[in-house]
Amino acid sequence: MIGLASGLKGFLCTSPTDMRPSFDGLSGMATNIIEQDPTCGHLFVFRNRNRDWLKLHTAVE
Repeated sequence: MIGLASGLKGFLCTSPTDMRPSFDGLSGMATNIIEQDPTCGHLFVFRNRNRDWLKLHTAVE
């Protein structure tokens, strides 16, 4: 079980995502597609076209 901090927001990118980018690439997607600061400490969830893979990204400055 994963414990989550209170006040944590989750953002789901509903468009299919290429799973090859590193976390730097996902940070760019969080900025451009979801329009959120990737270093805000919130959780960003990306899925592939087949909807059978997820990538989770969170970062703090």
